[in-house]
Amino acid sequence: MKSTAYHYHLTHNYFKSMKTLKSNLIGFLIWITFYVCNSSGIASAYDIKVLFDTAKTGDIEAQYTLGCLLEEGKEVKKDFSKARFWLDLAAQRGHAKAQFRLGDNYYNGFGIGTNTTDLGKAAFWYKKAAEQGDISAQIQLGYMLSEGIGVKKDKVSAFKWILNAAKFGDMGSQFRLANMYRLGEGVNVSSENALIWYSQAAKQGHYPSQRNLGEMYYSGEGCVKDFIKSYEWFSMAANQNDPVSLKNLGIMHYRGEGVGVDKPKAYQHFIKSAKSANTEAQYMLGEMFSKGEVVKQNYIQALEWYGQAAAQGYKPAQKACEYLYNNGLVKNSAENNQKCNLLEVVNNSHGYYGSLKNRVKNDGVLTK
Repeated sequence: MKSTAYHYHLTHNYFKSMKTLKSNLIGFLIWITFYVCNSSGIASAYDIKVLFDTAKTGDIEAQYTLGCLLEEGKEVKKDFSKARFWLDLAAQRGHAKAQFRLGDNYYNGFGIGTNTTDLGKAAFWYKKAAEQGDISAQIQLGYMLSEGIGVKKDKVSAFKWILNAAKFGDMGSQFRLANMYRLGEGVNVSSENALIWYSQAAKQGHYPSQRNLGEMYYSGEGCVKDFIKSYEWFSMAANQNDPVSLKNLGIMHYRGEGVGVDKPKAYQHFIKSAKSANTEAQYMLGEMFSKGEVVKQNYIQALEWYGQAAAQGYKPAQKACEYLYNNGLVKNSAENNQKCNLLEVVNNSHGYYGSLKNRVKNDGVLTK
């Protein structure tokens, strides 16, 4: 395989002889050369010299290509400072992709000092590229404006750029746009539009969008309540191991919503979700062990599951732990208290766990 620099050299020399073709066609084919013909071959000193010499003449495609090679360490020694130098030359003359990559350089700190970033300059160059229609730049600029990263937070301007990227088909932008419609950030609240954009992203396999569609159909937000559609969307997200959707499927099987009551299936979904530290799933497992549903009644195991959720600050689980202790359903021992992470539960209770807070000792045993 020939090197990128070699392909650039052939392309450049060919079009020098084709004076009737416009320079933007040269640039387009050089861009294709870099992205499509990018190879692992070693460039000859001559190929690299031609690329350097052409870049020095002011050819912005050569400057951009050289900057990319130096940044990635392909066919030349990696050098972020030199990469930024060449990208900056191309960017200053309006090369959109150079502007985007220069923005990335400043965002990540490449070529501007060890672990150093300049988010203000990153936003500046992202905007330059975004204004020329670069989708990647629009995505990044929208994110920075939305979160106030390197720029003053501006949800209205963020909405504009995120909308452009969403229309182009970027599923992450479609998801972010749906969130903005749902929450009224930078635009008036519209659950109906949120539903539309979540659907666009969900059809591309975006599991957070699939989960949110499930939630909206479950509650009837922006649509008619539909447990069957809700179950379908939760299932798609659960197939990608989304803990929240797994928990939601468990709830629907437990209650018989959209499907028949099936507590063994509910238990299976809760187990999968709880292993990813989902507090509601952990709590529901505590409930099933406490009541003896599907599994044999076991207050110690109920305490363990309640404890995992309670230690994360989940108040119903904290209350359940308290109930087991106060009613003598579990023995007050260091072993049991350790199983339910009692010290951590008390520390994370924010005052809710008052009846136990003043009774816990350093050895993990409650006082009388």
